[in-house]
Amino acid sequence: MRRMRVKSIMSTGALTAALDDTVQDLLRILAQYSLSGLPVINRQNQLAGFVSRSDADAREGEFVRDIMTPHVWTIDPEMEIERAAVLLAEYHVKRLPVLDNGRLVGIISRSDIINMKSGWWSCGICGALFAGLPPEQCEMCGADASEVYRTKPDKMEFLPQWRT
Repeated sequence: MRRMRVKSIMSTGALTAALDDTVQDLLRILAQYSLSGLPVINRQNQLAGFVSRSDADAREGEFVRDIMTPHVWTIDPEMEIERAAVLLAEYHVKRLPVLDNGRLVGIISRSDIINMKSGWWSCGICGALFAGLPPEQCEMCGADASEVYRTKPDKMEFLPQWRT
């Protein structure tokens, strides 16, 4: 089985907080986008830390730099997803920033991994539907993985057929 990499499921273009953002602005953004935390970027556009709703609740300060967690675990986009899942559990964190040559390129979260493992996939050639991890090839027609796409099946297709 091929090993999937973090880069294939990480969220990119993530919102970030700046060191000089106020805590009030942070809380507004977290609420507006239903987020529990954000990476913090310095003036050189490098990762300076991470700030969460819990940080805002537990610590006092006017600015993000006053309440953020400065030392954060990070991972590489080429890391295998299975290893990232282990690190999320081992470090007891909800998400890990993904750095490529020191630059923030994405975030991977527990929910990203759960969604990937519980996803639905459809073959673009024959329309076959698969649950779980993306298949390396279509089990019905043999098309390779490049023809298999993430999908959301019609819920009605999976309701049991009741006999009367």
